[in-house]
Amino acid sequence: MKTQIRKPVREKASYTKEYKEQALELWRASSRSAAKVAAELGIRAPLLYRWARTERPPNNASSPGQKRLRTVEQLGQRSGACVVWLGERRLLGRSNDMGNTLF
Repeated sequence: MKTQIRKPVREKASYTKEYKEQALELWRASSRSAAKVAAELGIRAPLLYRWARTERPPNNASSPGQKRLRTVEQLGQRSGACVVWLGERRLLGRSNDMGNTLF
């Protein structure tokens, strides 16, 4: 009869708000990558990115699943024909079947 060995259950680590703020400040103040700073702290880089993302206020008041509409000025920052096409498409209300199948 074989004996099965169970792996110990690993508890999910929890970090205080102060620790998160200090880790983000260390990362931002240094010229090092998130991976290097995270390695020094004994955490993974995606965790630093997640903390930074949750710390930022949302860009708009829409719900997370909605796309943000761009203003004409923001579209003007794009180049050439793309701006014209996007502007025309928005003006037409995306009713053109051909325009919907291109992208």
